[in-house]
Amino acid sequence: MTTAAPGPVRQEKLPARTEVEAVAPGVLRAQLHIEFPGLAHINTYLIEGPDGFDVIDPGLPGPASWNSLLERLASVSFPVERVRSIVITHSHPDHFGNAERLAEASGNAMIITHRAFRTMFDPLHVCVMGDDCDDPAHAHPDEGQAPFEAGRQFSSDMSVAAPWGKVWAPHNDDSTLRKSQTQILSERGWPFPQPKRRARHGEEIMLGGRSWEAVHTPGHTLDHLCLLDRENGTFISGDHVLPTITPHVAGIGAGKTALADFLSSLDKVAAIPDVTMVLPAHGLEFTDLPNRVREVKEHHQDRLELLARVSQAEGWVTVEGYSHFLFRPERWGSMAESETYAHLEYAVQVGDADIRMGANDQVEYQVHGSPILT
Repeated sequence: MTTAAPGPVRQEKLPARTEVEAVAPGVLRAQLHIEFPGLAHINTYLIEGPDGFDVIDPGLPGPASWNSLLERLASVSFPVERVRSIVITHSHPDHFGNAERLAEASGNAMIITHRAFRTMFDPLHVCVMGDDCDDPAHAHPDEGQAPFEAGRQFSSDMSVAAPWGKVWAPHNDDSTLRKSQTQILSERGWPFPQPKRRARHGEEIMLGGRSWEAVHTPGHTLDHLCLLDRENGTFISGDHVLPTITPHVAGIGAGKTALADFLSSLDKVAAIPDVTMVLPAHGLEFTDLPNRVREVKEHHQDRLELLARVSQAEGWVTVEGYSHFLFRPERWGSMAESETYAHLEYAVQVGDADIRMGANDQVEYQVHGSPILT
């Protein structure tokens, strides 16, 4: 009997480095420990300027992450009082968790997000496309990005009815673990971020005393924001483009056309000229952004073709049924079903799948042909 050789180690699963490293002109990387499926660290970026420094994605909520962040700052002689702004690339806890605590500790740091920023724990009102509203307390999505989940209500264990006919629970299918995550953010008093500036796509954001451009890249989340320093060719990609894995594209929480939005966002960033360094939220820096975009798109094309093969063999199949072909058994559950749903809905949207209500009030899909990414 032979044992299969282990697959390549994914960069995103490597333990957090303790040292703070220079990775681009004026940019340092501090890695903080996290424990998410497929992830073991998050990259917090520090941008030094003439009158202080700015922080990108300051890590998970909770004392351990907070103390690690303070240790990383101290190791490069960056006192918290010199933090000028905190940018959150998107509304996942490993990116926004320490933002409000850091802003309070600094005394005057500004939290910056995309206009559509809203956490699943946050009752903030989100205006949909067509609303004529200038209330700064509201989130205002960009044109064409109306969040269909704006009024969705979660239960106490953070579960919600899924549109494909099952119960969906974010991040973890263990209700006890989901409850503990919620407790960290609310019952234990870890404050939610309160953005002072909500940027639009293309707006200038001054970080480290120089101009960075806001690049809205919906798909992984509705509010995902990348940052571009055109002068130095530096692109902070958040979770949108990662070096060795593909980010989760959710059927819940990222809009009705999540996969189509994600693909469009990939094309948008691949077309940016003269990017010489990509700084992701997980994993190490890389240089060839167009090639990595091509690889990510090929991955999703393969998934769509697999759905077509499954349907050809099985006929009408539920979202859960398809997810068991797309994901390994240890990944089965709400997150796998959510991404499977996003792919199936994309197939329907491009005219390559049909949908019906099956038994037990579960939606079924039949994929015909092989949907081609547009």
